[in-house]
Amino acid sequence: MQDHDFVRSAYGVRVPKILYGTAWKKDRTAALVEQAIALGFRGLDTAGQPKHYDELGVGAGVATCLKAGLITRAELYLQSKFTPVDGQDPTRMPYDPKASLAEQVAQSFETSLRNLQTSYLDGLVLHSPFANERHTMEAWQAMEAIFETGAAKQLGISNCYELEQL
Repeated sequence: MQDHDFVRSAYGVRVPKILYGTAWKKDRTAALVEQAIALGFRGLDTAGQPKHYDELGVGAGVATCLKAGLITRAELYLQSKFTPVDGQDPTRMPYDPKASLAEQVAQSFETSLRNLQTSYLDGLVLHSPFANERHTMEAWQAMEAIFETGAAKQLGISNCYELEQL
């Protein structure tokens, strides 16, 4: 990718204009991530949501490309999402569903770091707002705490369809 294929966020993070989405790839995730990187993708979107994403596969694909010298970690934009309990498969949770919401966010983030074999994320996204505004704010504040440590370079929200909610 060329420099014109990237934008700089308000936080100075170099973000590719297009990210490779890793949802619903299942057992093909690692191979498809390797192929995407080999073809020039420098941004990957995943989520701490085993119901629809295989973060371990994303991490394996990235690790293979790093070892092969196709890319460096600094050249890659890795984004993951915190998904609330109601969006999870109850048999495969990336965090303790009985923990406080702030602890769920922290546990999910740590699980994503392990799965992706990285020490930081370029983007941490709230997968969707909660029906309860107080819960949305609680999750967001937990994400801000991660951001303040430098372990997430920027924050975002997806699937937010109400401007007032945003």
